[in-house]
Amino acid sequence: MKPARLYANALRRYNRSHGFGIHSPFAYAFVRDTLGCRNQYYAYERIAWLRQVALAVAHHKSRHPRIMSLKNAKMLHRVAVRFGGTDEYLQLGSHFGLSTAALLLADSRAKLSLYNPANDHEDVYAEVTKEFAGRIGRLPSDDAAGQILAYASRVSGMPFILVNDVDGDAAAVGDALAEVVTSRECVVALRNLTRERSQTADVWAAVKGKLAYGMSFTNGNIGFIVAMRHLPVQHFTLWF
Repeated sequence: MKPARLYANALRRYNRSHGFGIHSPFAYAFVRDTLGCRNQYYAYERIAWLRQVALAVAHHKSRHPRIMSLKNAKMLHRVAVRFGGTDEYLQLGSHFGLSTAALLLADSRAKLSLYNPANDHEDVYAEVTKEFAGRIGRLPSDDAAGQILAYASRVSGMPFILVNDVDGDAAAVGDALAEVVTSRECVVALRNLTRERSQTADVWAAVKGKLAYGMSFTNGNIGFIVAMRHLPVQHFTLWF
């Protein structure tokens, strides 16, 4: 890509990240008041403390885990607060528990179903999430796509699905998520879009391409799909 085009794309992303050039009232408010919000939330202090717990538990490991950044944990929490009302979250991949905590701190009444076939850092996850243990249900680890569809059919309120990692058949997971976003209003968050050997980028592209309504927002590493019927299909690449 030529330098002039790179500069133009970077400027466009910068402007949109501040709301410039966004004509949708919903998208403008979501970008400014949720993704880019600078206000303090009540759970921030707790999230920061739990991240320190994760780092302390993991300090002895020969391969230090890549723990979710505090910035992204706070942002995930804000998005969960913004679309509150669900009685159950669905999470694929544990990622040391910080993302679980960010979701469950958004609503003390909500539960979380965890699909996590292989976790090499279960000790970290258990320590970070021990205060939420009674609200976390472990799902059978043999059919991610089936668990996604079963969750969407039983959850009350707006489904909220977080994908940290894809284990197994990425195409089947993408098809299941695409079925959910085209059949009912929901929120889908996908992380680690740029991580090596991660299949979440393929899932992100597949689901985004199937939207019949709703919007997607991404900074290249994490993305949010807000599938709401009153929203036209629009995609935003931002800095947040």
